[in-house]
Amino acid sequence: MEFKLSSEIPEFGECEPGAQYVDRPGAYAFLHNKHRELAVIQTSWGLFLPGGGIDPGESELEGLKRELFEEMGIKVQSAELVCQACQYLFSRHYQKHFKKIGYFYVVEVAHPILLKMEAEHELFWMDK
Repeated sequence: MEFKLSSEIPEFGECEPGAQYVDRPGAYAFLHNKHRELAVIQTSWGLFLPGGGIDPGESELEGLKRELFEEMGIKVQSAELVCQACQYLFSRHYQKHFKKIGYFYVVEVAHPILLKMEAEHELFWMDK
């Protein structure tokens, strides 16, 4: 698969007037199985792509690799950045406004896909 990264970064959500937004970078995986189904993680907050926040001092790719290992116990063999997007939101959990800056990768991983999962995380495979 070949992708071309756009120079424009789409933005989602609306900024609330007067709100202070905290930048929250994260890296996420488009991970498919042999049936071309997409991996999604179910938590008590909803369905999400595998991945998560990037820690201070980490690159986007380092954060993605760490998150996939923590969430699913898998090691990334290859990763290609395919898009970026920003989302403005208010987190009820943290009681803060965030500007989530997402880096999205198509990844290939060592098999088996599921070695372990974080508590309260469940892996689902979604078809088209």
